[in-house]
Amino acid sequence: MKLTVLTLVAACALTPAVAEPAPDAVFVLRGVGGFAFPPAGYTGQPVTVGFPMPGQVAGQAPCNRWFASWSGTAGHMAIGPVAATRMACPELSMEARVLGWLGGVTSLQETPYGIILSGPDILPLDFARQP
Repeated sequence: MKLTVLTLVAACALTPAVAEPAPDAVFVLRGVGGFAFPPAGYTGQPVTVGFPMPGQVAGQAPCNRWFASWSGTAGHMAIGPVAATRMACPELSMEARVLGWLGGVTSLQETPYGIILSGPDILPLDFARQP
C-alpha cells in the first residue's frame, strides 16, 4: 500500500501543469490546419485568445467576445464550455466554426512565435503572439 501511494505521489509530481502564457499575452489566429486565416473575403474581427487570469481563457471571435475556463497538465488542456456575447455580424457562420474549434481543444503547444491549440476532432489552430 505504501509503495502504491508513493508511486502515485511521484507520478503526480512528475506531471507538470500546462504553462499558462502571461496574462498580458494576446495571440491572433494565423492558420487553421496549415491554411492561412483569415480566408479570402473574411470581414470579421481578428480571432484572438488570451489567458487573462489563472484558469481563464478569453478572446475575440469573428463577431463577439468569447470566454471560458481551462485546465490541464503536461501539454494537455481542456477548455470548459465556451460562452460568447450575442452581437450579429456577417461572419456568424464562421464564428460558430471558431467557437466549435475552441471547444474541441485538448492540447496547447508553445512555439517560438506563439501557441498551437489542437485536439483530436479539430485542425491545429496556429496563433501568433500579438506585439
